[in-house]
Amino acid sequence: MDGGGARRSGGGRRRHLAGPLRSGRRARAQESRAAWGSHFIDQFWRRLWPAKPVRVFAQLRGNVWTSDCDDFARVLIDFDNGILGMCEINTTTTRPLPRWHVDGTAGSASAPHSPSFDTSPWARLQFTPPPGDGPSQLLPRAQTGMMTETQIWEQFAAAVQGKGPPAVIVQSVLPTMALLDAARQSSKHQEACDVCDVVEWVY
Repeated sequence: MDGGGARRSGGGRRRHLAGPLRSGRRARAQESRAAWGSHFIDQFWRRLWPAKPVRVFAQLRGNVWTSDCDDFARVLIDFDNGILGMCEINTTTTRPLPRWHVDGTAGSASAPHSPSFDTSPWARLQFTPPPGDGPSQLLPRAQTGMMTETQIWEQFAAAVQGKGPPAVIVQSVLPTMALLDAARQSSKHQEACDVCDVVEWVY
């Protein structure tokens, strides 16, 4: 598919990615309140790599469950390849969306919500082409090569003891922090924030 994105579901957080309508690039995601907005933002820009964020516009609210933490957030991120990403977090919703939803020029794909936060259903993307272009089909899983949670903590312990590098380097965390800071500033001043040159984009 040319273009893509994601949609997540759970107790109330969602994300959306969109590009120019001509390119057919769009995506959404929703996540439960058991996860944190920082992880959504982190996953969004990394899934679109090597595209880099250029500006951020956000609306943040903390007015239902609490006033010291956002229970609603909508963060729009423009990327340098024309894609627009939207992360929407809403801890008050009772109608979770699919975990992932991807729209592209070749069709659409989505993965189901998992109330138990089982990552296996989230990886099952069902692809549906335009009418007349064939049947719906389950897409094969990508081989991520990612570390397990146990391996991450083992490497963390080794790094603390000076026996190896950490699983996550500081430089790779700064881009996500820059996006979160931009979202806060955007919501405060009600204007888009340029993030092109605020940090070195390290995957």
